[in-house]
Amino acid sequence: MRVDLSRYRSNTGLTWGYLLASTPRGTVAGMPALNVEFSDRELEDLRQIAKERGTSMKALVREAAAADIARHRALQEGAEAFRRFFQAHADEFAAAFPDDEPPARGEGRAA
Repeated sequence: MRVDLSRYRSNTGLTWGYLLASTPRGTVAGMPALNVEFSDRELEDLRQIAKERGTSMKALVREAAAADIARHRALQEGAEAFRRFFQAHADEFAAAFPDDEPPARGEGRAA
């Protein structure tokens, strides 16, 4: 559904009607884009999944990428939280698991 907002002006002085008319449907003005190549089979699968979900292929791919970005960030944050926790409790871990401690410098392992 397109709404005529031509009587409203953005802070750039352009009318919203112009922005809506000049921006491809499903995009945001000024948002960077990326061309992605798929095999014929992948493209057909994407079409089918998008159709089943009642969405566009572009939205489907964007949602998948956004979900992977969120997952990646969560893993990074989790790993950093673990590192901080481990460093804060390093002595406790060393006492609880002495066999897992690396040998001190100068202490070689017996061959």
